[in-house]
Amino acid sequence: MDIFTKYGIKIINGKRYYELNMNERIYGYELENTIPYLFKYKDFVVQTSKWNQLSLEVIRYVNDLNPKSNEELVSMMYDFSKASVFSYEKKTNFSPFNNIFLNTNHTAGHQFRSLQTILINYNVNLDECYFLIRRHIKAEPIEVKNYFRNITMKQYKKYLLLKGYDDTKSNVLIGNIDSLNKVLTSMSTAFNDFYLFDDYYYFTNYKSKFFKYVNSKYFSNEKIAKNSEANLELLDSFYKSRFIFENENLLDVVTKLKNLIVFETQLLFEELNTEVISSNKIFGIMRLKYRELMNSLGVYNNSNDFFKICELLLSKKYRIKKPFISTSTLMKLSNEELMVSYAYSLDKITVSGLSKYADKMHFKKLDNLLQFMNEVSDDYIQISIDTLIKKELFEISDDALEKIKEEICFYINTVGNIDTTSYLGYGVYPQLEFKWNKYLLVGIVRTFFDDHFEIEYTEKSYKTTDYIIRMKKN
Repeated sequence: MDIFTKYGIKIINGKRYYELNMNERIYGYELENTIPYLFKYKDFVVQTSKWNQLSLEVIRYVNDLNPKSNEELVSMMYDFSKASVFSYEKKTNFSPFNNIFLNTNHTAGHQFRSLQTILINYNVNLDECYFLIRRHIKAEPIEVKNYFRNITMKQYKKYLLLKGYDDTKSNVLIGNIDSLNKVLTSMSTAFNDFYLFDDYYYFTNYKSKFFKYVNSKYFSNEKIAKNSEANLELLDSFYKSRFIFENENLLDVVTKLKNLIVFETQLLFEELNTEVISSNKIFGIMRLKYRELMNSLGVYNNSNDFFKICELLLSKKYRIKKPFISTSTLMKLSNEELMVSYAYSLDKITVSGLSKYADKMHFKKLDNLLQFMNEVSDDYIQISIDTLIKKELFEISDDALEKIKEEICFYINTVGNIDTTSYLGYGVYPQLEFKWNKYLLVGIVRTFFDDHFEIEYTEKSYKTTDYIIRMKKN
């Protein structure tokens, strides 16, 4: 039995998830340091990282299918403790539901058994339920950790060799991370191995915490702090370009592109006689002059992934700050470039926040917000009229994306183009952590379905425009 089958591991968007058997009775602390991810029962889907929210969504759904009175709910008991599932009174860790309160409990294991109890009392066949969870590194089986740690170290070695380090130096750098892991273990129990992060956002968060910890603990030894930072910045760069090293064919293409990108970048600096260029300009040149080789990148032949390739190949010689590349350590940017660079430093971009930043720094505000939305759509997803969030923070399953695409196609094929002026079909889409609205729909189309649909603006003004979504012509 392979390790994926043995432990119910599912890889979604590069992250490890674990399928739980809904019939299994779990006791003790087996589910500590875990969070829910996706629950499915027939056409009902809940995607959340909060155990209490999962329980509430499930009880709402099953109670709509088969309503029970409050008296029946309050009489419902846990089979493992004979405690009440519901209460007329508000108690600690109880959440409101239909004028009574649901026990949303203390521990993850308790929450899981609570979910089982609710489903059983509503006569739901547990074999028809599908449930995925996330495990913090500490909660993953040792065999799984060793397996994925090995993979990461081998890929990191390939990264270091491509960067130009020789075999001996690469092995030293790999060993340095093991030394840092000993320090990480002393400051974190849930996430205790830098080689096991499969979520870049979590990695950068713990990298930042690590720097603060080391600087406070070894404040008298500047060398330790600097060496720690240098090693983790290298690992950071690897994680940003990891998709290259997970795919042997892609790695072969990038290796062939290496000298061409270096050459065209140098040539562009000389021709423009400037210290700063955009990676998008190099991307355009490469697509024009080396079309066949660039097409070999497949789905990675886009401006966002090309920037990551540039960062991998050029960062030893140039200063890079998305989406710009500079020959100078003091990167001199225009007003527009400064605003874009600031936006890329954020996990969440708000139009109002950009406006306030421009006022504070005495910059000119962005001239064309619609163009800006398009430019950042590889990295950010618009979720409302004012807000965009980083793609890696927008948790959505492949099944949910496929369902959204199918519903958009069905509407366009049966009714016509989606005109957000009058479109009211948001109820057919899967439930997400954000409320459906025209900006979220357009944001998802921009980021995930650019190859399938095109978006037309009804106005030139960002504040007043509506959107028309239609199929792209082949």
